[in-house]
Amino acid sequence: TAGIWLVNGMVAITWTDPTPGTVMVSGNNMLCEGGDSTTLSCTTDPFATSYNWTVPGGLTLVSGQGTSSIMLSSLAAGTYMVTAQAINATCTLNGGIDTTFWVMVNALPTVSFSMQSMACLADGNIALSGSPAGGAFSGTAVTGSDFDPAAAGLGSHTITYMYTDSLGCSNWDTASVLVDACLTISEISANGLTVSPNPAADVLNVSWNATTKVSTVKVMDVTGRGVMTENVSNGNSK
Repeated sequence: TAGIWLVNGMVAITWTDPTPGTVMVSGNNMLCEGGDSTTLSCTTDPFATSYNWTVPGGLTLVSGQGTSSIMLSSLAAGTYMVTAQAINATCTLNGGIDTTFWVMVNALPTVSFSMQSMACLADGNIALSGSPAGGAFSGTAVTGSDFDPAAAGLGSHTITYMYTDSLGCSNWDTASVLVDACLTISEISANGLTVSPNPAADVLNVSWNATTKVSTVKVMDVTGRGVMTENVSNGNSK
């Protein structure tokens, strides 16, 4: 109650700060986990000196506490209740009724993508496939869902598969492929020896005919560095 009173010949002024009303909150209430952000705003009140926001775990209040507009960032999937209250703190802490606003943080889709770890320059286009279907591939020498080893060139190349679900949340997976200057034949045969496959990754088969005498099998990489040596006691393969 406000008023001006005459008490014992003196003027007495009394004033009670008005209580702010209930504010209304608006903004995007659908986020994706992992750092997606949004701005929430509440209606302003003429008697408010500040605005108090309460943000639960799973969300981070990035900026704006005390004002009518805040920025939130998502941490974990879930449904969270945010509250806003108009405050009149001119003389005493005097607040309006809390307003609730629900924010839903959606989980990211599970995305997987894998491909062969090695390719030859002459292999031609390699078809790529990711899960769930409907995503997009990117990387050196990637066109649509095809990878061209010849266009990529020698060396290791990383390819990314990005997928966005119906809620607008995106996730991705990557795979690497080594493009090598391979021979264009599947095996090497000379002087009674057969070596396959060519190129080889984990398994290399070496065989020879009965008239060829072999005591030691030594394998070297393309730089001439020895990577394996095996002594052969009998038989015609290793």
